[in-house]
Amino acid sequence: MPGPKLSVIIPAHNEASTIRKVVDALCSTEIASEILIVDDGSTDQTYAELEKIRQDRSTLVRILKHNTKSGKGAAIKTALEHVTGDVVAIQDADLEYDPKDLPKLLEPFQSSDTTVVYGSRILGNNPRSNNRFYWGGRFLSFVTSLLYQTRITDEATGYKLFRTETLRSLKLESDGFEFCPEVTAKLLRGGHKIIELPINYRPRTFSEGKKIRWYHGLTAISTLLSIRLAPPSDKYSSSVSTFLSVALLSIFVLSAWSNIYKAPFVLDDLGSIRDNQTIKEPFSLSSALQPPHSQGETVGGRPLLNLSLAANYQISGLAPWSYHATDIFIHLLCALTLLGLVRRSIDIWEAHRNKLPFNRDSVATLAALLWAVHPLATAAVSYTAQRAESLLALCYLFVLYAAARSIRSSRPYLWTSASVIACFIGTGVKEVIATAPLAVILFDYVFLPDRSLKLQLKRRSLFYLFLFLSWIPLALLMQSTSGRGGTAGLSFGADSWEYLKTQAWALVHYLRLTLWPDPLVFDYGRQFLVDEPTKWIPRAILLAVLLIVSLFGFIRRNPFGMLGLLCFIFLAPTSSFIPIADRVFEHRFYLPLAAVCVVFVVSISILSRRLALAFVLAVSVAGVYAILDRNETYNNSVSLWKDTVAKVPSNSRAHNNLATLLVEKGEYADAIRHFEKALELSPNALLYHNFANTLALEGKKEEAITAYLEAIKRDPSLSRARLGLADTYLANGQAGPSIQHYKKFLADNPEYVAARRKLATAYLAIGDRENALAEFAYIVELRPDDAQAHFDHGDVLAQNQKLEAAIEAFERVIELDANNSQAFGNLGNLYLMRKDFAQAEEQYTQSLSIKPTAMIHTNLAIVHLYTRRAQSAKSELQKALQLDPEYVPAKNLLKKLN
Repeated sequence: MPGPKLSVIIPAHNEASTIRKVVDALCSTEIASEILIVDDGSTDQTYAELEKIRQDRSTLVRILKHNTKSGKGAAIKTALEHVTGDVVAIQDADLEYDPKDLPKLLEPFQSSDTTVVYGSRILGNNPRSNNRFYWGGRFLSFVTSLLYQTRITDEATGYKLFRTETLRSLKLESDGFEFCPEVTAKLLRGGHKIIELPINYRPRTFSEGKKIRWYHGLTAISTLLSIRLAPPSDKYSSSVSTFLSVALLSIFVLSAWSNIYKAPFVLDDLGSIRDNQTIKEPFSLSSALQPPHSQGETVGGRPLLNLSLAANYQISGLAPWSYHATDIFIHLLCALTLLGLVRRSIDIWEAHRNKLPFNRDSVATLAALLWAVHPLATAAVSYTAQRAESLLALCYLFVLYAAARSIRSSRPYLWTSASVIACFIGTGVKEVIATAPLAVILFDYVFLPDRSLKLQLKRRSLFYLFLFLSWIPLALLMQSTSGRGGTAGLSFGADSWEYLKTQAWALVHYLRLTLWPDPLVFDYGRQFLVDEPTKWIPRAILLAVLLIVSLFGFIRRNPFGMLGLLCFIFLAPTSSFIPIADRVFEHRFYLPLAAVCVVFVVSISILSRRLALAFVLAVSVAGVYAILDRNETYNNSVSLWKDTVAKVPSNSRAHNNLATLLVEKGEYADAIRHFEKALELSPNALLYHNFANTLALEGKKEEAITAYLEAIKRDPSLSRARLGLADTYLANGQAGPSIQHYKKFLADNPEYVAARRKLATAYLAIGDRENALAEFAYIVELRPDDAQAHFDHGDVLAQNQKLEAAIEAFERVIELDANNSQAFGNLGNLYLMRKDFAQAEEQYTQSLSIKPTAMIHTNLAIVHLYTRRAQSAKSELQKALQLDPEYVPAKNLLKKLN
């Protein structure tokens, strides 16, 4: 039986030097029934050479021509229209592939079951032209095998043979080098088995005319993904596309935040986590649902947010890893919910409007991916306290997702109920959820098949009513926080007009960061204010234009208009005229960023699906690296605040926080410099207090005293500044002035033992033993089981010659601390003063058994002298000098004895 007829297609672009050699080699095999050569817009002598070849081999060779360069895929599609053979082979015109391998590759087509054969360079023993391209090809083959559950060694090979009807059935779309991944993906998705056979390969270099570049690899990956994520057909279910989308998002998100788990708590984390006692009660639901709010804590009025932090505390205490792991998981869930929302929205649109010119699964995946690894999202994921933002986004997106699912569901009430529940849950997370019912109405207006808003409201009125009922618990929670501890609302003292002007600048700034996320700033500071007309008026005009365009598009039921309007609705509670203490924070754009990403990806996909794939994948890889780099800054509190100070030098809070951390590291000089800058920007009592503390640590006591006095002048109720001032006076040898400040401090804090002990020390320094004794007596009263308190009391009693009371005090010390050798020694001294030598000897002996010292051995020697035991006394003195050869009392006494 005769074998199948072989047609060979040769795409050629500027191959004048090799094209004849390739044709001659093909003809020498006598295997091809026809050779179709497509001159793809060559600018050298390729076409002239082809004309000569046609004259020489007119019965075998056919010449086709593109006037302009269209690409390898376009050339193959042109030639395919003229193919008459049973099998088609693709032959490159550059002599990298040897036509002598074609007979071997054609053999499997003797079987009618064979539809495609690839010549594998990997299976053959071939040289490499460039390691980068070799491993790039191996990686493409690995990706192909992974995506299509097969094993292929050389996806990018130039030797591919197909049955003609098989190749034509694939409906090829690619014009360039992406022909290879497209044809491979469509074959595998169509259930075809690719047979691979080893071939010979002589790679050429760039100087010899090699045309493949690195970016073609990105295009290839995007093509493989695009086809794999295409809507299901025949043998493939939508669950495979969903699985791949979930896997892709998971890999990117987990990679981007893989280095954040040790990042410390900063700024609002301290009040909401470190100092938040309500999350630390073991298994106390009632405590966790009553978060603190007096200082404007992030968790204030947000019980479910606080409950999530309490769960983390039960897992890891104050170790940050579980908090960060939870934040990453929430962010991933947000991305997956956005994926589902976009897919459902496209389904609804195509069911009731018109077919869209892009692939649903691909666009949804790319939009979610772009958002998931956008560096602007870092602030809402890496900054633990802003779980409020990511958890809100999860609730908000699910409200919309469930509302979308209800439109075409056979059981819509299940989905509308889920939407309402998510809305109510959101009230315990963040106040922005109040806009969710409006967002659902906007979504329904654009996507519901009903053209009448009145009919829409009538059909889903009960659903909307229950969504709006979520405002009741939200209002109660907001009222309970009294304006979030005085940090938000029209009544907390900020100027609404100033706030609005700053927001005009901030919103455009956020938009700019979506396009180019640099510089990212952790904290802009509470003093951040934009008041210059040139900075806010042009931006306000731009925002007004965007709002009008969005409103106009929404009225015309355009999804882009709806998304634009949703951005304004998302931001209205935090970025309008209602003042909040912190005017600018990047995490506020976390949810609006999702809408921007959807608009961006859909817009590019309308122009070119593959361009969208290649671009988003490239940007997402860059986003992963940018987030990893940004997280390195978050991983160290000092580096985070240094970065903030460098980007916003006017941020007083950043200078203060950086200075505080530098103090902990012992870098007092740098800390003082940042405190001075903070005071220059925003002087206040607390800053002066922190500044004074650092000056005192640096040894600049006079300057510290001046700073403490300024702090007290600005806030007389700042008792810790008064304590610091008293301590500094005492350390500076000014016991007298310290006493009055200790007394004023203790008037407000009477049970502060450390301050009372220092006050007693100050009294002793000026010789006022009676008042010192009174203070120590009060300390004993406050701390009856404190051995040190009794010790200090006994010491002062002894100085006041109240021997009996002193003995009782030291005996009490020994009751509380049986190993206190110094107490035994002091007790021995008291008995020696009373000339009770037996008791003195007993106490000294006990002291020496615990901790031998030269002084106690000397005192014991004195007891021995009083009791006429000179030799024993000499022995004790020698023991004292063994412990301390320079102990003068022992040396002098031993000298007299000798």
